[in-house]
Amino acid sequence: MSITKEQALELADKWLLKFEGKVVLRDNMNINKSAEGWRITARTIPIILGMETEIMNFSINAETGEIGVCLTIAVPNIPVILKEIDERKDLDEPKKEQVKEKVREVNEEAKKEPIDKKKMSNLKKWFEDNASFLKDVISIIAKILSKLS
Repeated sequence: MSITKEQALELADKWLLKFEGKVVLRDNMNINKSAEGWRITARTIPIILGMETEIMNFSINAETGEIGVCLTIAVPNIPVILKEIDERKDLDEPKKEQVKEKVREVNEEAKKEPIDKKKMSNLKKWFEDNASFLKDVISIIAKILSKLS
């Protein structure tokens, strides 16, 4: 007997809460067929300012219900990063707006399924060349790219 899509979502929900200690709204869980059975992508929503959004990917075996390895990617905390950009004295207003727009672009791209590897690579290069002071954003992009390899 094979596990249905709804049963897989129920398993994912319970597993995330019990073992990962994460609360994920059902609207923030995507499920797709995979070679193992089901591929789950879950995105947490920070409830406290300063917390990071996390995107978790794992599989559920369609026959046994066994949960596969969970890979977690932390997404930049946008309000904190935007505040950091606003506080910089060495950037003029047009440059601040350009950097903030690129940060928002990284955030949106990180939420997509699947993530566009070429676009993320281009964003990483842009930050390295134009906003190297945002080391957190660069390291998160690098982490995302390493998981896509």
